[in-house]
Amino acid sequence: MNNPKKTKAVIELERLQHAQPLWEIDREGQPIDRPRGWLYPMLEPELPTAVREMYASGDLVIGEVGFEEPTSSVIFFDDGSQAVILNSGLLAMLDAVAQFLHTRVEVRPSDKTLSGVLPYDETLFLISGLFLDLNRGRLSAASLISALPGFWVPSDGYPVGYPEPSPLSRQQTELAYDLSKGAAAFILLCQICAVINKRYEATADHVDGNALAMMLFPACVPRLGFRKTYAAALFAARFLSCIECAIKTTLHFSVKPAQIVQAPWRLGGGEAAFQYMSKIGKAYDKIMATVEESLGQAGPATFPDEGLIVIDREFEERLWARDCLAWRLGGGIYECVKGGETRENVLEHMKGLIGGLTERALYEVADSLFDRVLLKATVDRDLPDYEMTEEMREILSWLIERLPKKSRLVFKQVSKMKLGK
Repeated sequence: MNNPKKTKAVIELERLQHAQPLWEIDREGQPIDRPRGWLYPMLEPELPTAVREMYASGDLVIGEVGFEEPTSSVIFFDDGSQAVILNSGLLAMLDAVAQFLHTRVEVRPSDKTLSGVLPYDETLFLISGLFLDLNRGRLSAASLISALPGFWVPSDGYPVGYPEPSPLSRQQTELAYDLSKGAAAFILLCQICAVINKRYEATADHVDGNALAMMLFPACVPRLGFRKTYAAALFAARFLSCIECAIKTTLHFSVKPAQIVQAPWRLGGGEAAFQYMSKIGKAYDKIMATVEESLGQAGPATFPDEGLIVIDREFEERLWARDCLAWRLGGGIYECVKGGETRENVLEHMKGLIGGLTERALYEVADSLFDRVLLKATVDRDLPDYEMTEEMREILSWLIERLPKKSRLVFKQVSKMKLGK
């Protein structure tokens, strides 16, 4: 760990990781601390400055410990430091359930053979089987790591007549990891917000931890996409409910699906983006709600099979680029005009948002952003139309000139088509 000071939280996390080694190993044989290396960086840009400062100083440490229990925890120390811990068993089980969930997903345009797709009742049987094996104490580290479609067999075996599951396609697997990674990031965020809740509970700045998480996570949509945010948060909430059903114990931390649905997801994009992420998230959730009911939780009625969840990745990328990324950047440019933001901040934010995009996605962002800038004067009359539009165009041109070469060329090509120059 690279914390600048050895707080009690740093020392305790190092001790726990030595006693309970991490499960994920890189190509060089070194353990991967997924919360620290993968999940925290996903959240950091949206976290309050006070949290980032606590993390940088070592007062807040985040890490993974190789316990089998699929849970997370927060430990508070008398020197004022805190440790947020996600168990390897939690991360592995999120991965396993997400992969079995994607046996009901058809990915377009590539999955023409429907590789890895299972009948609805078999998907339910496999996901429920994971939680039932947890309940019976049969879900070890070895069985969790191998809990993949086409490989894992429930401890009671398959019912007579069930088809042998086949492995997921590459695209199904990628989507499953998006979902599980986003769910783990959301759980980490909720635990970080629990630290904030505790730290400021006796002050005027006190805020409910879950409520803060519900405000922060929707703002991640333009950076992380649809599956790692709305769908992932809803999946995490239902997953935690299933854990409580399986172990017959109330977790010290949980969040309810209704809280996720009611969060301000329109902070992440326009109306079309909101409708799409709601549709996909609820499609996953209907399957998980049926699993929860099968585990004995009194709750929603069993949802019938509504067919495969169809994910068109090209459509999704285009919608995300136009209705999330361009939407966010257009808002930033408008804030520059109103004096609420600086060009330099918008530029850095822009570079971060579009840095890893494909050329096709870059084009969609540029095309939509020019449309938004050119149309802004017709939908907002707080400022004189001509002056506002000209200033927004000038700011956009200033931003484009300072983008990396690949992005700059695409934006200039779109500028020539839109403006004739």
